[in-house]
Amino acid sequence: MALFDKLLDNARPRWTRSAAADDEESRPIRAQRLKVKFPSVDAYRAGVALVFPGAEVRLSSERRRLVVLESAPTAAADAAQQAASTLRQRYGATIIEDQKYTLD
Repeated sequence: MALFDKLLDNARPRWTRSAAADDEESRPIRAQRLKVKFPSVDAYRAGVALVFPGAEVRLSSERRRLVVLESAPTAAADAAQQAASTLRQRYGATIIEDQKYTLD
């Protein structure tokens, strides 16, 4: 029975949660899907009004002052990263990597 349990444990996928960046200034952002949180509603409205080629808005919430950006399949892989960096520079937005679960 112990051998069966060991085989069963090895067959199960092990899920780990990737950690979000503690300090977005200190390391580059490598995720293709990014959450951008604005400091105020006015900054949110100004940021949403901008158009970024290659970056798609997947979620937008004025109440939470949050936009989720993702690189379009036909665009460069770092299109969302470039758009988020522009929003950080212009409007003081905070960039957070979207939490994803990966298999070990």
